[in-house]
Amino acid sequence: MTQEKRLLNTKEAAQYLNLAQQTLHNYRFNRKPPNYIKIGRRVLYEKIELDQFIESNRVNLNG
Repeated sequence: MTQEKRLLNTKEAAQYLNLAQQTLHNYRFNRKPPNYIKIGRRVLYEKIELDQFIESNRVNLNG
């Protein structure tokens, strides 16, 4: 049984969101979502935060 990763590094998070790594860097620099965790120099993203970020950017065309 494989366990799904809960924490993703910047490269993995960018791939998950279909964004460039530089875009995530710019979001961090400008203090914009998605939220992240910093441990030393490592930047990690919780998958649940990335899912919430996706949902918060949903465009509802039904009013």
